[in-house]
Amino acid sequence: GHDFRMWITPRYRHHYEYQSYEAFTADFMSSVLRSAKLFVDIGAHYGFYSVLAATKRPDLEIISVEPTPATAAILARNTGLLDNSNITVLQRAASDFVGRSKFNVSFASDSCGFYEHPNAATLHSVEVETLTIDSLLEGKDACPLVIKIDTKGHELAVLRGMTRTLRSEEHTSELQSPYVIS
Repeated sequence: GHDFRMWITPRYRHHYEYQSYEAFTADFMSSVLRSAKLFVDIGAHYGFYSVLAATKRPDLEIISVEPTPATAAILARNTGLLDNSNITVLQRAASDFVGRSKFNVSFASDSCGFYEHPNAATLHSVEVETLTIDSLLEGKDACPLVIKIDTKGHELAVLRGMTRTLRSEEHTSELQSPYVIS
């Protein structure tokens, strides 16, 4: 239902080809991004929201964060399909600390995370670099900001890692406060 193409694995074909993928959220995101200068996509998976944002707003700076190596590779491939985009892909995990941590890779790529998923068995674990939203945005010019978080139960840790950003008046000039969509 959108004017862009994406690489996906066969398991997700039905989600994207035969139904309108997260229609309400996609419409809401498109609306909210009109006023943004920066979009941070935490748990970007294959990059649906990053590519949607880049398609709707080619001038928008986008940072896509995805820790799973194979999924981050598909995300990077999808950003490469765009003629022109300002998407930066980071193979990292957002949390409430900067460092390294064990991350579970499951059979279902959209169910990987710091915690075992009840419906998707863990295949193996990898060590990933972690960042906080505060560390990610450190040194960036203040601007209207939208953050999407999809971290399979780790959202509270991500929010703790963005305390300074949420309190900052620098990111509130046009949007009233940072938009955080989880």
